[in-house]
Amino acid sequence: MKNRYSLLFLVLSCTMFAQNYRFVYEYKMKSDIDNKDSQVIDYMNLDSDGKKSYFYNAVKYERILFIRQIKILIYCLRVKIMTEA
Repeated sequence: MKNRYSLLFLVLSCTMFAQNYRFVYEYKMKSDIDNKDSQVIDYMNLDSDGKKSYFYNAVKYERILFIRQIKILIYCLRVKIMTEA
């Protein structure tokens, strides 16, 4: 019986603490061919969990997270106002 609980604990801890990897790439391009000094630098993220990979712009991802947080805050404030009324 004790071995079963130990095995269950081991399996649960392995699944809960599975490793995800994030690689950050620096992406450089020249925006103007005539002007050699004009260079645009962008950062791209590659997230991988071993099964799926996602490649996206780091700044765009941060903006999306910020917008989601604002929407959640607005929703919570509306719910609070509606429950108080």
